[in-house]
Amino acid sequence: MGRNNKKLNQKAKNNKWEPIKMEGQVTTHDNADFEGFSSLEVLENYDRRLVKKTKIQKDDLNLRTVDSLVLRKTKEKDSGLDSDENILSEFDDEEDFGYRDSDEEKPSKKRRKKNSDKPAKSGKKLKTDNEPKKVNKENAPGRFVLLKPPKDSDEESIDSGTDDTKINQTLYKNWKELGVSSAEILKALNDKGFTNPTEIQTLALPPAIFGKRDILGAAETGSGKTLAFGIPIIEGIIRQKAKLTDDSKPLYAVILTPTRELASQIHDHFKDITKYTDIKVAAIFGGMAVPKQKRVLNQHPEIVIATPGRLWELFEEGDEHLAKLGEIKYFVVDETDRMVEKGHFEEMHKLLEVINAEDVHKKNRRNFIFSATLTMVHDLPDYVLKRARNSSKPLKQTPGQKIQQLIEAFGLTDPKVVDITSDTRTAKNLTESRILCQTDQKDIYLYYFLQKHPGRTIIFCNSIECVKRLVSLLSYLNCNPYSLHGNMIQKQRLKNIDRFKNNPLGLLVATDVAARGLDIPLVQHVIHYQVPRTTENYVHRSGRTARANNEGLAVLIMDPSEVKYYTKLYQDLGRTEDLPLYPTVSKFVSIARERVVLAREVEKIDLKLRRNANEDNWLETAAKEAELGSDSSDQDSDEEDFKKRDRNRTKSTLREKSLRLAQLLANPMFVNTTKYPTGVLPGTKQKATDNESAVSVIKQSVADHKEWKNNRKRKNKH
Repeated sequence: MGRNNKKLNQKAKNNKWEPIKMEGQVTTHDNADFEGFSSLEVLENYDRRLVKKTKIQKDDLNLRTVDSLVLRKTKEKDSGLDSDENILSEFDDEEDFGYRDSDEEKPSKKRRKKNSDKPAKSGKKLKTDNEPKKVNKENAPGRFVLLKPPKDSDEESIDSGTDDTKINQTLYKNWKELGVSSAEILKALNDKGFTNPTEIQTLALPPAIFGKRDILGAAETGSGKTLAFGIPIIEGIIRQKAKLTDDSKPLYAVILTPTRELASQIHDHFKDITKYTDIKVAAIFGGMAVPKQKRVLNQHPEIVIATPGRLWELFEEGDEHLAKLGEIKYFVVDETDRMVEKGHFEEMHKLLEVINAEDVHKKNRRNFIFSATLTMVHDLPDYVLKRARNSSKPLKQTPGQKIQQLIEAFGLTDPKVVDITSDTRTAKNLTESRILCQTDQKDIYLYYFLQKHPGRTIIFCNSIECVKRLVSLLSYLNCNPYSLHGNMIQKQRLKNIDRFKNNPLGLLVATDVAARGLDIPLVQHVIHYQVPRTTENYVHRSGRTARANNEGLAVLIMDPSEVKYYTKLYQDLGRTEDLPLYPTVSKFVSIARERVVLAREVEKIDLKLRRNANEDNWLETAAKEAELGSDSSDQDSDEEDFKKRDRNRTKSTLREKSLRLAQLLANPMFVNTTKYPTGVLPGTKQKATDNESAVSVIKQSVADHKEWKNNRKRKNKH
């Protein structure tokens, strides 16, 4: 046995490797990429079947490539190898490494046979590391054979080529079929758990990557539009950067969004997908420090995500990197809607003039135009209709005319139109309902709903004043709301969004700033405190819930003056039936009314005291600045005493009412709930339980109402 070991060691020492010169990128016949190749770990005393000359099929997905092949110490009774000899590192010959050309002279069969069939003196066949081992057919070798077959698993994995992370085989296959070939992108998708592409991605990626066509995409919010345009852009930039022969730092892509929050969100998505590449992504929008954003642009990011206003401002100031706007290779407008209409985003039209200035770059550019309401048309505002009464031109666009307008505005070339919006224009998993009440009762029914169905909820208002008033009232009711509107500083806006995202019972009161494109996971309810003035706004608002195949509820709270807007909205959506009424219980509505009325009184008194305090402070400060004497007449003293007594009485009233409100709020509204007639919808019953979701309540209400109508018809027949 020792003699046999010496022969093996001598053979390893006699092997001579000849240096070869390699030029250009190192690849194999099966297109494996060895870019960044630096060194080899060679092995001795290895199984000859470790490396096979198996030809890999082009579409073979079972790439069992091993980052580092580790030989464990084997303690065999018949083996006399030392531990040092067991970890020798040198390959036997060039043929075993698997790169011998087919025309190269091969060792003679006789020599192989002589070496392999030579018996041992003892008459027994020796067990050596070179002895062929049985290979499981299910784990047949690809380019390499694992020393130990992998453990059985439901899903096989593919080596990502970067670090030790394995890419799920199903994920690899699904995205590869759509044209996603970059290992860096696939690994990032694997990290995020995006195994299956969404419908919009499945339809948009092949024409964008294989066909290199412009894309006009319409899909419900939460359908994955960002990756539908993000992946083709990143794939293209990776290829183009590999072809660069100079030190130029191009601006490859510009993505425009209507809101700052959407720009920040898309920036985060792109950072996730590009984290294994050297592609730099920058977000440029208002509300943030201009010098800081200039420093970001000085780093020459390949992708810039921006709002039109701030981008145009920095372009006009002569930013060096933004001077390349006319040469960009990719241009995206997300949540397009009104961004190209006159009177909205004037900077957008100026940017389009710059971007479309040169026909050469315009033809080579790829464009992606996406929105949830791309093919939806709406009525013109009243002031436009008044001006156009005497005009013979049609006042309302058709969907085809709207698409043609977009094609001309953005300079698209033979775009692929991908429209997966449903006939209802809202998500399939969205349940819709309405509450009809007087204006001064809206707060009562809102509070009722929030107490009945706690969960992540967004309340939409038509004005900033309405948002401020609701936030104040709901704060007195201990609902802990966050606000979001255009007058807030950007830092506070982003902070409130993060707080809302991290709170499973969060409550956000917002204007339409939060309506477009904002991706907040697991929003259970959207409440339209005021009926939106356009159909697009309703679709975008409602799209904040029922995302990613989750159920969601949208509730319209409307007073009699808003019925006309509701009617118009449903005509535009092509609906033929009214939304079901949200069922309420009279007993609990009364409880909610008591609390809301008391909270309003507390808010009013508290606001009065704060205003008086601010006024007194202002007068005192003004007197000091004017250097007036502190001596006052008897009349002034009497007035001061009267004000003081009045202020004390007001404070006492505030304390009493605040204490009463605190006592009411300490008791939960819905305890031991049983069946009550709703008093809203004939024939419906409130089958209330503490854990019953709002969606199930609406569905049960609709079912009860249908049953009631059927029973009524039967009685009338008899």
